[in-house]
Amino acid sequence: MTTVKDVMALQNINLDTLGQYASLLQRFADFAGVLPNVNDQGKDLGALCRTIVMDEFARRWVPPNAPFPTFTESLSVLRELLTSDPETMEMTQDMQAHLYRAVAYQKGRSLITTSDGRIGLAPSDTKLGDEICTLLGCDKPVVLRETNLTFNVVGTAYVDGLMYGDALLGPLPQGISLVLAEGYDGYYNHNMREVSREDPRLGPLPPEWQRVAHDKDSSYTMFYRVDGGHETTSDPRLSVDALRQRGLPLETFLLL
Repeated sequence: MTTVKDVMALQNINLDTLGQYASLLQRFADFAGVLPNVNDQGKDLGALCRTIVMDEFARRWVPPNAPFPTFTESLSVLRELLTSDPETMEMTQDMQAHLYRAVAYQKGRSLITTSDGRIGLAPSDTKLGDEICTLLGCDKPVVLRETNLTFNVVGTAYVDGLMYGDALLGPLPQGISLVLAEGYDGYYNHNMREVSREDPRLGPLPPEWQRVAHDKDSSYTMFYRVDGGHETTSDPRLSVDALRQRGLPLETFLLL
């Protein structure tokens, strides 16, 4: 869990020209504390690049989705936009594609920074002090607002570094990325060029559990408890007890 430290609302920003968008990106970079040095390796700039389009790049699909630019292409465009004069730069095809995509993702949302130094895109009515949590069963971080010991759900968010189960399991091993392959989520090994349904961070199943083959196995996985005789679609390695055994400080929220 982390807390919203600052909010930059985007819903009233006009993005009719490249110059206006470049100025907005410069405000983004200043707001998020990103220094776009053209000679750096883009670590902080990469977080901003992922955030403004919610990490939707060609690499999210196997095979890569051609209409989407690569992360490297987008990072190059972003660096150029941040280090050039908005009044004199010319609109290239790559810049135009980046502009249209980014505006679509940012419309009606807010750029945020968090108490642990992350940046993200959150619902437009996100406020300072709101909590960002990874709720079991949700595939995205959720913005919560505490009210009299209960919590209102503000909405889901993209928070760089807290996506794809990272908040619960840590980052994926180097060379592995979460992708969409043949209509389902999988883990792509860039060295082996193979996609697996198995999250490499989870480790083996407990001995009392086994997978069950079924006719919709490409859509979801079934698990069978040998000593209990029941089936479930919930991965036992992600149960409350299993996560606590990993040392995660789980909390219970009363949601309204």
